[in-house]
Amino acid sequence: CAAEQDSPPGGELVHLSDDRNLLNPAIVNIVMQEIRNAKAGRRDGLGIFREIFYQWALSMQKKFNLLVLPHHTQVICLLAFKHFLDAMGQQPQNG
Repeated sequence: CAAEQDSPPGGELVHLSDDRNLLNPAIVNIVMQEIRNAKAGRRDGLGIFREIFYQWALSMQKKFNLLVLPHHTQVICLLAFKHFLDAMGQQPQNG
């Protein structure tokens, strides 16, 4: 699936581990930057979705003091839908 190629396993927005204390504001800031910026040297298949995920996380952080991340399944669904729309746009219009 093209969507899975855009966000393969290991290509998650953020890699969480037990040693990252998400109650620490400095760690949360690092995570927020990981959401916003693609990893150097890797193809970023998220496109505009990366900024949308960042803005949503920023809004939730400011309003509720929570770190909100999309689940990988949500990312794949959005990418699949984007590929569907892109494919529809390439088809000739009957009219």
